[in-house]
Amino acid sequence: TGLPFVFAEWVIRSNVPPGQAEDFVQMLTTATVTGTNLVDEISRARTTDYMSKDDVANYVRNFVYFLGARERSGQQEFKRRLGKLPVWRPQVPTGRNYGTAPAS
Repeated sequence: TGLPFVFAEWVIRSNVPPGQAEDFVQMLTTATVTGTNLVDEISRARTTDYMSKDDVANYVRNFVYFLGARERSGQQEFKRRLGKLPVWRPQVPTGRNYGTAPAS
């Protein structure tokens, strides 16, 4: 689609009192802004044998932390396409005891 895909989003229940919801939004926003301003420091601390400091910094910088119009459009397009699919649920095995050896 050319639109971004949103893998996760912070949400809050609708029954949370408005003041608490606003406090949560403010704390989360402050933490996110602080973290994005400290990517170099964070990447130095999170370097491993598998990811260099630059790898970690690039990984963290490639996320979008605040959703805009394009991200919302991507969410709506995903929802529209998902709505066209048939309802599907995986088959759950029954009548067998998986994970144990058969009786001899």
